[in-house]
Amino acid sequence: MPCGKTELTAGVTLQVQAPLATVWNVINDFESIPKYNPTCLSIERIPCSNQESSSKSSTLQPNDQFRVVRKGGNTVLKNVSSIQQNAEECSITFVESCTSTYSLIVKAIDDKSCWLIGTFGASPNNFIVRYFMLCCGCCLIPMAKKAFSSWEIQPVANEAERREKMKATV
Repeated sequence: MPCGKTELTAGVTLQVQAPLATVWNVINDFESIPKYNPTCLSIERIPCSNQESSSKSSTLQPNDQFRVVRKGGNTVLKNVSSIQQNAEECSITFVESCTSTYSLIVKAIDDKSCWLIGTFGASPNNFIVRYFMLCCGCCLIPMAKKAFSSWEIQPVANEAERREKMKATV
């Protein structure tokens, strides 16, 4: 993690009834997240001066940056740190406001389903992490997993499954 040592980590794994390509397309359709994720009000791509072409690309690229406004008005900056793809596995890592990092990994099970794996890490420099660790102690990790799952993982899985059902009805 480029912004400091990670103190809090959590992970979530879901089996998604959609092929890897569909889940990966949902993840790459980053600007559509407010349409299917109720915790996200808006997303704005921030043009990167040294990568003019990536700001116009419809797929995510390393160094792409976004301003995300979440329900409740909380605004975070997301930076795409890395992307890896092959026929059986795809992954993307984001750094969020330089205080946390998360990765989404999609692994094919067969041609109709895949695993969606999310990992989350928060920096010890994050005031909110320190506050919750002080107040909640050992119950912080289950809380972080639940929040991460409902904010980032489950909406992607739900949207991928919805898109697969739409394909089947056409």
